[in-house]
Amino acid sequence: MPDEATSTTPGSRALAPTRDRETMPAGKGRVPGHGPPSLLGVVPELVLAALAAYLFVLARNFQYEPQPEQLGPGFWPKLLCAGIFVCALVRGAQKLRVRAAPVSCATKAEEDHIRWRRLALALVVGYV
Repeated sequence: MPDEATSTTPGSRALAPTRDRETMPAGKGRVPGHGPPSLLGVVPELVLAALAAYLFVLARNFQYEPQPEQLGPGFWPKLLCAGIFVCALVRGAQKLRVRAAPVSCATKAEEDHIRWRRLALALVVGYV
């Protein structure tokens, strides 16, 4: 029979020491960077997205004579600007989705591993 005084199962909360059940006063004990999302935090991403959109428009207006079976001088700048724009918007959305509670290290490591796998798979599929 397990020792109920030291059990860590969810049902043993009533038997947990009182220090575990104490609640922090409002604003105390908060971890920096884990508060509610702030719109000020996404300003750099919005500026970067706007700059990428502006440069994309400039890249569309390159003057050149089209050659058959050639990409043209604006192809790679437009592709780069579109990628920067999408990445900036995704990063801004990630910042807005930040949860108030911090994530444990094991869970965060797992999530990072899964994200790297997804990124690797997306790069392979995009290359093919």
